[in-house]
Amino acid sequence: MISISRITVLIIGVGIVSLISIFFIERMVLKENENLLMSISVPLLTTMFIPFLFLLIVDKVYKINPSTINYQIAVSIIPYTSLLGIVRAFTIFLSKKSESVIRQKDVELAKLNELQKQAELQSLRARVNPHFLYNALNSIASLAMTDPPKTEKMALALSDFFKYSINREEKQFNSIWEELNAVRTYFEIEKVRFGDRFSFEIECNPELFELQIPQLLIQPLAENAIKHGLSQITENGIIKVSIRKEEQILNIKIYDNGPAFPEGPLSGYGIRNTQDRITLLYGSKAVINWENKPEKFIGLSLPIESHELIKQ
Repeated sequence: MISISRITVLIIGVGIVSLISIFFIERMVLKENENLLMSISVPLLTTMFIPFLFLLIVDKVYKINPSTINYQIAVSIIPYTSLLGIVRAFTIFLSKKSESVIRQKDVELAKLNELQKQAELQSLRARVNPHFLYNALNSIASLAMTDPPKTEKMALALSDFFKYSINREEKQFNSIWEELNAVRTYFEIEKVRFGDRFSFEIECNPELFELQIPQLLIQPLAENAIKHGLSQITENGIIKVSIRKEEQILNIKIYDNGPAFPEGPLSGYGIRNTQDRITLLYGSKAVINWENKPEKFIGLSLPIESHELIKQ
């Protein structure tokens, strides 16, 4: 027989060991487990039975006299541990339900943000075509009375350009190959208007052709180079589109030999539209920049890893 004080110490020890055991068992069993039933049942069972199990072990080892007061107290705590287990299970249930509701709200909010983002992108994209169409139709009208063959050629090229954009209306991204074909068609339209005064060059490593970039991203900048560059000079105009990959950055540059960019921020329609689109798609990871020396160009730097060569 052991003393009452020794039994008290043993009971306290059982409580401490039980708490430690419950902690590690639950952590091990529930690690990365999102199952609601497991999350509730495991704490319920551990809280109810682990203290009881340790009391049985103590009883077997020390042969505690059932008539002692402390042993009766030890036995009487079992209903309380059962109640505690039920309370823990119920609390965890409420917590999980609350987390589920919050998670669902987060998912719904993310979907709403994505839909809003897509709507904004679609709106910005839609503004490109009418703006370009307005300029192209004006050019066709100016040629109609003076050069019918050129008018026909320009109208057909315009038709090809809009086949490209309209048939892919639901896509936000296209391959560089497709984008360069669209730019080439656009240049052919403008070449009809400018004649021999305009020439262009497109430079891109074929290894980059399948890389995905936002649809109609280059054309507004090319249009800006003609509108604010080549159309302002009397000598021959030259535009070069260069696309290069430097580590995980895609650099797109449009060179022209028109007048230098003014000091300070650029505010043209094509610039603002492009800036808004890349900000929506890439955040602060994408930048638009321009220089006058040593060669005049406007450029875009896009993070390749953001879309991982995604084929939409």
